[in-house]
Amino acid sequence: MLRRPGEGTDLKEPGNGEAPRRLRPQGHPLPTGSIYIAVARPEMPPMDLGSIKNEPAAVSKLVKKLGDPKNLVFCYEAGPCGYGLYRQLTKMGARCEVVAPSLVPE
Repeated sequence: MLRRPGEGTDLKEPGNGEAPRRLRPQGHPLPTGSIYIAVARPEMPPMDLGSIKNEPAAVSKLVKKLGDPKNLVFCYEAGPCGYGLYRQLTKMGARCEVVAPSLVPE
């Protein structure tokens, strides 16, 4: 689901029955070829995990570190690099949302 800037996003962990959490995404400038990583878990503030290279091996390593892909939800800003990251994450069994850049707050 895409939302306008400032509306935030309601997230619900898949299948755990918890109430939705409210998150407000923030922009993070990165060097080309990098992915910014932040994690939000129930009952905890979002955590900044820094960045990784936008390479399949680095993404796979991160997903394994975070846990069972079926329990993870990823979100990233759509860009000129296509849907390679989306395809990799969904193939691993994770849910992935691609957000239009015009809907991400500055």
